[in-house]
Amino acid sequence: ATHIGKRGQRLRVGSKMFGEGEHGVLVPSLVVPRGKEFLFALKSAVTGQRQMERFSMVDPDNKPFCSVLLSEDGPPNPSAFHNMYGILLETQSGETLAFLNTEDFNKDGKTICPIHRKDGDLFGHLTRDRDPPVRYNIIAPHTGDVLLSFHGDFAEQAVNVHNGHGQLVATTERHAFSFALDRYVQVRVAPCVDASLVMLGLLGIAKMESD
Repeated sequence: ATHIGKRGQRLRVGSKMFGEGEHGVLVPSLVVPRGKEFLFALKSAVTGQRQMERFSMVDPDNKPFCSVLLSEDGPPNPSAFHNMYGILLETQSGETLAFLNTEDFNKDGKTICPIHRKDGDLFGHLTRDRDPPVRYNIIAPHTGDVLLSFHGDFAEQAVNVHNGHGQLVATTERHAFSFALDRYVQVRVAPCVDASLVMLGLLGIAKMESD
């Protein structure tokens, strides 16, 4: 089965739910339920500089469902996660969900960002392809499998996300939400897809694509 995404594109519907530690799943609680699409608003708040900022991920009705902490200033400022600096995804109550390490990008401009599970274990890497057209992949560390691939017009924030089988599983586009004057991106995620992985991928890409 498929669902229709933006501009008539079909989002692939997954066939199973996932548990803790399963290959390709970063945050089981953010895997989209079977039979449902997940629509949320991503604030355009990420820059290419080191940042100290917090904002909420919200649904289209402006109801927050998780929090993003940009914690990149480095020593002597305390680390938000396991002595590392980057982008922390948390529950609204402050429980760690996952982490994207941006230190090598901020320090040396390296277009590779490690992704960590909530316990600190390495989950994968967000990397930018060297060859044009620009494409970003989230890659499993031990197998080299591509878990998600992001491509499109990053400047316009019109991005398609495919899984390792080439199936379209998420789309993004700029959207004017009635609850805010700030710039937001509308993200649509297919059923049985880990939305946390899409979120951290988009946040990391926004940082690496910013001037």
